[in-house]
Parts: sequence; C-alpha cells; structure tokens
Amino acid sequence: MSGITIQQSTPKADMFQRFGACARQCFGRPIGSSIFLACVLILQALPVDDSVGQDSPDADSATAPWPDRITCLVPCTEVDHALSETAGAVTSDDPARAVGPTDLASIRQCLNPRAIDAWEAYQQVCRAFQQEPDDPAIARFLGISRPTPSQLRDRGGRGAPSWLDWDRGTYRTYESTHFVIHSQADEASTRSIAIDLERTYWIWTQLFFPLWESRSQVARTFAGMTEPTVADVVQRLRDTQTTLNDSTRMRIVVFADRARYQRALAEAVPGIENSTGFYADGRRTTFLYVDPIDDAATRRHELTHQLFREATDSRLGRTMPGSRGDFWLVEGIAGYVESLQGSSQAATLGGWDSPRLQFARYRVLANVEYLDPESLWKQPVHEVQKRSDLATWYAHAILHTHWLMDPPNDQFAWVLDRLAKLYAIRVPWAKQPQVQPPRQSDLESFLRVDDSHLRRNPTDRAMKQLCLSRCEVTSDGLRSISPQVGLQWLDLSGVFLTSDDLSLLDPNPTSLLQLNLENTAVDEAALPWIGRAVGLTELDLSWTEIDDRLADHLMNHKALQTAWLTGSRVGDEVLRTLESIATLRSIDVQRTRVSDGVLQRFRAARPSVALNPLELRDSPQ
Repeated sequence: MSGITIQQSTPKADMFQRFGACARQCFGRPIGSSIFLACVLILQALPVDDSVGQDSPDADSATAPWPDRITCLVPCTEVDHALSETAGAVTSDDPARAVGPTDLASIRQCLNPRAIDAWEAYQQVCRAFQQEPDDPAIARFLGISRPTPSQLRDRGGRGAPSWLDWDRGTYRTYESTHFVIHSQADEASTRSIAIDLERTYWIWTQLFFPLWESRSQVARTFAGMTEPTVADVVQRLRDTQTTLNDSTRMRIVVFADRARYQRALAEAVPGIENSTGFYADGRRTTFLYVDPIDDAATRRHELTHQLFREATDSRLGRTMPGSRGDFWLVEGIAGYVESLQGSSQAATLGGWDSPRLQFARYRVLANVEYLDPESLWKQPVHEVQKRSDLATWYAHAILHTHWLMDPPNDQFAWVLDRLAKLYAIRVPWAKQPQVQPPRQSDLESFLRVDDSHLRRNPTDRAMKQLCLSRCEVTSDGLRSISPQVGLQWLDLSGVFLTSDDLSLLDPNPTSLLQLNLENTAVDEAALPWIGRAVGLTELDLSWTEIDDRLADHLMNHKALQTAWLTGSRVGDEVLRTLESIATLRSIDVQRTRVSDGVLQRFRAARPSVALNPLELRDSPQ
C-alpha cells in the first residue's frame, strides 16, 4: 500500500479522492516483522436503524429510549477547544439518556461481574475528579499533575531518539502525564496537541477499561465495592493513598508543518506525502505535524493504535495485529475513535453525525456499494495491502465497527473480545460474546435515519460533511440540526425538504465545496442561497424544478468543475453561463430545456468538457 493514492468514485464521476493507508516499510524494515505504518485516509475531497440478526435493547432506534452513541466523562478541568468545537446547543423534546460503557447490555451479560464493578468504580473516580478537581487523593490516584492535568514540563532541547537525527536546540522535549513529546513546533501548538492527547487517553481508558494495563490496580483498590457512589470511591482513595502505576510515557514526535514532516520521513516511509500522521509500531512512536486546520481526527486515530499497543498488557510482541485476520477491526476501531466529540465535561463516540458515517451513508445508500462481510472480517493485513479498493475497504471497516458499537445495536462485548484476541490481552469473560456479520439490509437500516432519530439524538457537532441521502428525513428533522458553520459537503438528495431549510441549516454557505440536492423540492427560492455558495466545485440539481433563473446566480462560481442538471428545467441561459466558467470539467443537461443549437455551440466552444456523461434509463428513479 506504500505510496498509493486511492481514487473514490461517485456514481456520476471520478470527482473525489481519498489517500494513503499503510506503507509496506518504515525505517527500512518490513511491515510484517515489526513496523506498522497506520496512516489515516485523508478525506481531501468530499464524497463520498438498527440491529437485525442479533438481540439489542430495542431494535427500533428511532423510537427507543437509547441514544445512538456512547458517553464518557472527561476527568479534566481545562476547556479543550479541540474537543469542544460545536455548532451550538440543540434542544430535544424527549432527549435520550446518556449511556456509558457499563450500561450496555452486552457488557452486563458477558463480562465477569467483578470486572464490571472495577469498571464502574473507575468511572466514579472520573466523575469525582470532575466534581472535586482539587482533591489530592483523586489527583494522586490518577497520577495527574497539579495545577492542571495536562501541564507540560519543558525538558529542554535534548532527549530525542538518535534515529530522528535532530540537532540539539532545534526542538524541545515536553512531558505531560502520559506522553513525552519531542516537538519542532511552537509551544502553544504543542500544548494544544498535548491537551487533546491526554483527553483522548482518559476517554480511551473508560471506553476500553477491560483492556487497559491499569485495570487490575483499579480492581484491587476498589475490591469489595459493588455499584459504588462517588463518595465511596473518594473515601477509599483517601484511605489507601494509592497511585496508578502506568508504563513509561508514550512517545510523540511533532513536526512544525507538513513540509518538514514529509522531508524528514520521505526516504524512510514511502507514501508519506499521502498521510496526515501515523503510528510506527516498531519505533513505538506517533508522528504528527502542526497544520492551520487542526486534524484532531488523525491524531486520535493514530493515538488509538498506540494505546492498544502501549497502554495495555498486550503479549503480542513484534507480531503485527491482524496478521492472521480481522485487520478490519484494527483500523475500524481507530476510525471509530475519530467520532469523539464533546466538551470539557463529557464526550461521546459514535452517532448518526459521525464524520465517517456520512461517507458510509453515501456509499451504501446512494451508491449502493456492497462489500462481502465474510471476506472483510477474515482478511489479514498482508491481503489487505494487496487490495485495489482501499477506500472502499476502509469505509466498510469503519462502518462495521460503528454498526457493532453504536447503541442500541450493542455488540460492544464482542468488539472487546475480538480486540483482546488481536492484541493478545486476557479478559475475564463470564459468557463468550457471539455475533454474526451484518447483512447488507442491516447496514442500510443502520444508516437510514429519519426525523425521529435526529430529534432523539441531537448533536452539537460542528460538521464539515453531512449526508442524509436516501434517508426518510423531512424539514422537521433538518430543523432539529443546529445551524452549521463551515459545511464543505452537503448531500440531501431525495430528502423531503424545502428551499427555506437550506438557509436554516447553513446560513452562510461560502465554505461549501459540494452540494447535492438531486430529486428534492427546491425551487427558485433556493437560488440566492446557491448563489452565495461561490466556492462550489460540484453542484447537483438533477430532477428538480430549478430553471433558467439559475444562470444569474452562477455568475460568481469561478471554481465550479461539475454540474449535474439532468431532468431539471434549465435551458439555454444556464448553459451559456456554464460555458464561461473556465474550471468546468463535466456537465449533464439531458432531459432539460437546452436546445440542440446551444448544445452544439457549447460542445464546439468547450471540447474538453465531458458533456452528458450519464447513461440514463427510460425514466428517472
């Protein structure tokens, strides 16, 4: 997979790209022996309920009292801007209650009761730290430095490993509670990264407590406690004065920018130009760089790989996780953690609004894409490396993980069991978890949300991508979503919306790059809003009532590359306007009011533009 650029195609054109994944070699050593390069797919361009076949608390996610995400506490007191980028509060008439990991039925049914007691005690410790951040017994137990949990200690310009080949004084070494960070970036950027790393660490320990290296210490500290209260655990900590003894700090390397990241690693890591960060298993190091657009998703993805390797008592040794099969879950669970979002008090993982699920929703519902789950689940890493459809593979690996993890389709115990096997970690099961791979209909049901689901699962996530294509969503559901700032891809094809819904959802669409309103009821009232979306590279108004009045609102669209107007009411004026857009690469105006003469003139004037590339059936669907 080294150096591969992955192409992702829509049903209409090869407009979207995803990049990078795993390199075959890192620092000159074969991936199969000890080095793992787990580069996150870069979603550089855009576009891309519940359980059937096993028991769940409620099979109808739209009406069940269960939310579609897992909630963890954030045992820190600082405001984490990277974690709390939100679009504004959303209210719900009937909000679902927060569900923590130990609330899940599969955990209750399968895990040893004493392990559950320890897990719950640890969650109460996290809650206690929120309530009493200055309590020395709690801070001592968690190993948190005062006065702030993520306080960085500057160790000067030395201490970096020799293989980095960094001259003394060209970087700084910092230590936080769980990480040693060798950084060529400025202190403020490094501190921001450190805060997010620590937050993600604490959330990971709650979510994957049965795999965490300190779980036995927690169990011993709170032995004999069943369903303890916050007061119970605090008193026990004051009585015992215990401190968790974690392993050595995990190593992070931060470059000042993308160019330096690429220059430093280009020779050792083929394909590094297609990555935004990676975890090198053999070096036990996560490599990151500072970017004006903070890429928290990559950071959390790569840190997840590192935590399963270094924050557990894994007996895997130099063996690659997934070398015998199930490699999909190695990447799938890291992709799942990308969905992390929240505030300084709580964080959620999963949910209909998860960024990766927007692409999965497009692939499965709009593009009718299918990947055999049996082959996906069985393939080892060396077979995955040979695939020519890595973008598809990654999308489905992460989709399957969400399907397993997101309540109420709760198969979390099985995920923990499979991760324990992948990383050779012992877990005390009372009952062995079992699960069957999802059918295509299961995935479609999971992805196809409706108004009730949206209202019962409000989100304050600031979304860059939103795809509700082929979902049973109306204006009522759309208006339960907070007004968004910075949307780049919006796909509402087939949604029962009105023109007014667009300006309510995205009041200032200047960030939009791709817009799909195919087969919707938008009309001329939407034209001023579309006119403000001057950054669009792709516009789809197929099978709508939009007519030639669109022409006046495309005058400033200087970046437009693709226009799908099939079956709309546009005519010659729109085509003349499109002819003047120098960036145009593809256009389809079949079954419109465009005359043959103007069509031929366009063909002669712009011979390089793909004209009417769609192969239409007898009638639109």
